[in-house]
Amino acid sequence: MQLLPKHYELDQILKFLSTHRRLATEGYFMERLWKYIVYSEVLFAISERIRMGRPTGIVSRIESAVLAHIDNDVELFQLSLPHRIVRLLELQPVESLAIIVVGEGTISAQLHRTQLRDMNSLISTYLNEQRVRLTVQVDRLDGTWSQAHDRDLMTDILLALVEAGRDMWRSWSNALPGGRRQGSAGVTMFLRSDIYESIQKRSPEAHKLNPELLYWDDASLLLDVIGRRISASVVPADVETFDWNTILTKGFAYSDLQSFVDVNLLLRPRDVIYYFDKVISFAVEHRRNKIDRRTMNAARRAYSEYALSALSAEWNPVVEDTETLVWSFIGRSAALQREELDEILREAGVPDNRHVEAIGFLIETGFLGLGANARGHRFGTTPTRALSMRQQVGRHRGGKGGKQSFVVHPAFRESLDLTA
Repeated sequence: MQLLPKHYELDQILKFLSTHRRLATEGYFMERLWKYIVYSEVLFAISERIRMGRPTGIVSRIESAVLAHIDNDVELFQLSLPHRIVRLLELQPVESLAIIVVGEGTISAQLHRTQLRDMNSLISTYLNEQRVRLTVQVDRLDGTWSQAHDRDLMTDILLALVEAGRDMWRSWSNALPGGRRQGSAGVTMFLRSDIYESIQKRSPEAHKLNPELLYWDDASLLLDVIGRRISASVVPADVETFDWNTILTKGFAYSDLQSFVDVNLLLRPRDVIYYFDKVISFAVEHRRNKIDRRTMNAARRAYSEYALSALSAEWNPVVEDTETLVWSFIGRSAALQREELDEILREAGVPDNRHVEAIGFLIETGFLGLGANARGHRFGTTPTRALSMRQQVGRHRGGKGGKQSFVVHPAFRESLDLTA
């Protein structure tokens, strides 16, 4: 089951909790709010599964209980997440988030004793009796991050989701027999690395957070992802695999395509998907049935603007205004010495004693590569490599550690009009 909050939904939740600050900080309210949202989504997904799998209408006792719970308040599950919260707390419509009817001091406890207990019991019993696996995936949590008027509160809201997810997983797993606990239930949240870093800093138990960092450092794997998407949409059903050579010109081999992606794109699925969407659109517009280097180059400007926009939305405690920082590079050379880079950081308002951290942030995001002597420049495509590069930058304090040179990644050069 996937939970994919829309941008405006997260923004409205943030505004509501900002208005009712006391409510947001009392009695595990935010954690329980997330549990309510996830539980309601899970129960609705279970009800859909029951209806599809029981066309005759013959259901077990637990299935009947789940269907009765949904049918008892079917309108609730047709509401957006903010409206669901308003309905739950007996508030005025979401447009006027000023009047709260239920006493703030009792909402969290009441929620825990009633709706959450009943909903969790239904889910746990269903998982146990029906012997099914449950995986909840929560994504698109960064939509409102860059515009959040209260970054600390937004961090606390997401931290509450992490805590709630861990508690839900523990509750569901404990409800299952010992032999079925492993892998039968799970909650997975996808967070941008800079957002996770903020959550980690505000968590009172950061050592209990066990993230798994996802990264790509192989262009061929990303091209395989794109190939699978193309295969699923246009390749005949009787063809098992997609062959890139069928849509590449003779003068532009697969090895050329792989090299182009490796050099010019940030190795992230969203970037490669966006790029090839523009490439295919250009090919269709110009009535081309094959992709060549010219077709690939035609998408560079649009992709560069996309990559810059995505980077501008990222946040770091040292670089709170990322957009101002990256636009400070406009019109400059793509290759920079350390002294030149320091001057750009000063112009962007970064204090001298925070330059190492700011450069580390730009390396981690893929914006900057670090000189590697005769081997040219390298980029932090893996966590280990990025950490090594940050440490190398740190050794340059006070001019020590030799001269350092940097280069802006080709993905950003078109939008910033950088010279080679």
